[in-house]
Amino acid sequence: MSRPETMALDRHLAAAAEIVTVKRRMGTSIDQFATIDVRARISGYAGSEVAGAVTVTDSRIIMSALPFDGIAWPGVAGGIRYPVIGDFVVSQGRTRRIEQVERVMTGGEVVRIEGRIR
Repeated sequence: MSRPETMALDRHLAAAAEIVTVKRRMGTSIDQFATIDVRARISGYAGSEVAGAVTVTDSRIIMSALPFDGIAWPGVAGGIRYPVIGDFVVSQGRTRRIEQVERVMTGGEVVRIEGRIR
């Protein structure tokens, strides 16, 4: 994927993001996961945005879709290749659950992944 939107996001993430690990549980095992390291930007919510399902401990996450293209992730863990609700993100040693996720598309291709982690 070499769309201008993806390239611009990847440049931004390279400059202003961190490496996180996205994890998906393998079957019913409690300690086996498929993992992939990706660049992501994690930020909090403003007080005025905390309502409904969003809590003060939740954070926004933005990831490029590029690392998920053309690879075998999640492999034996199964499911679609992009993060889904219930997957996990490990950032700075803290494991957080993906509570909401959206694949943003342009021209029929996924260009970025946005969501909420808790």
